[in-house]
Amino acid sequence: MTAARPVMPPGVEDRNADVWEPLLAIADAVGWAQEARSAAVELIGAARDAEPSLGIRLLADVRTLFDASTLDPASDRDHPLTPDRAARKPVGRSQGEADQ
Repeated sequence: MTAARPVMPPGVEDRNADVWEPLLAIADAVGWAQEARSAAVELIGAARDAEPSLGIRLLADVRTLFDASTLDPASDRDHPLTPDRAARKPVGRSQGEADQ
């Protein structure tokens, strides 16, 4: 079982393949190969279509905040980015828009 390398269905790659590989290997061993692959494709597709979690949105905002193209070097030179300034800097939405 440790040497099993099941064939991944289309669309199951990278991190998803790492997660599904042992599950598909077990499914192959017990005769549920088709059902497991169908479930993998369905669940991965549903996850792609889902609204990003608050944590993912936060990471995206932090990435945008520190993206070199979004910072104005002229205005930030005399005022380094501190946690307080970062908290007040609008990211990904218009100022005054309520958090959801």
